[in-house]
Amino acid sequence: MNCLIAKTNFEFKLISNLMNSQLEKYVVEEVKDNRITIESKVVNNFVLPNKEADITSKFYKIYYEDNKIIQAQYENDNLYAVLTYQENYCLIEMLPGDIGRKEYLLTEYAGVYYILKEQEAILIHSSSFAYKNKGVLVIAKSGTGKSTHVRLWKEYENVIQINDDKNIIILENNKLMIYGNPWSGKSFIDQNISKELTDLVFIYQNKENVIKSVSKKEQMLLLLPQITNSSFMYDKNKWNKLTNQLLLINGKYLGCNISQGAVETLKKALED
Repeated sequence: MNCLIAKTNFEFKLISNLMNSQLEKYVVEEVKDNRITIESKVVNNFVLPNKEADITSKFYKIYYEDNKIIQAQYENDNLYAVLTYQENYCLIEMLPGDIGRKEYLLTEYAGVYYILKEQEAILIHSSSFAYKNKGVLVIAKSGTGKSTHVRLWKEYENVIQINDDKNIIILENNKLMIYGNPWSGKSFIDQNISKELTDLVFIYQNKENVIKSVSKKEQMLLLLPQITNSSFMYDKNKWNKLTNQLLLINGKYLGCNISQGAVETLKKALED
């Protein structure tokens, strides 16, 4: 399956119906010579480098070996998958069982790795929608209600939701662009479109609907926890360039409840 995702050409060789279904709207007929291949396989055991990991976190260990990056993925302290990244090829090996969920998560790691490598891009945990000539990111901690707020926008304003959970932002012609991608969290809500990012909306739960501007310092502090790229994916220079650009975007702090009034409050601020 050949796909174009966030300006990056991929060939996917996958197993699960779930991930193949998610990729359908990104399929292209033209096959590019410089495409990146992501292939998944089910295995019964793994072979890891016989050395200490170069990077360790709660969820993964990273090994640098020759021209490869090896990502050992853990769940509840148990190794369940290994991703091996090469120049234009990633092999995903995973244990049997729950293949759809695993493949969805692991192809996200692989796909985002190569998109960040190929593009001037950053990944932000957020929900996004296109409203008139605006591209809006709704940002908050998990469980705060960002998806609910965007659902209200779809209900009352009939907006197009670009991605419900993982937004890829690419610097293009001195503009930040939101690009749709197939990794959209538990909702599986995404569209294969792009839209210029014009507004960042940081939300919190509140009885009344209120909105105010945020300072650039506040904006950076609110953004940092939601930039979800793993450390081994970072290019420091790109990261600095993208975060500097993000600070040029209009930032708003929205206290809201679950009501049409919350939509109206933000709508007025977006149109002022």
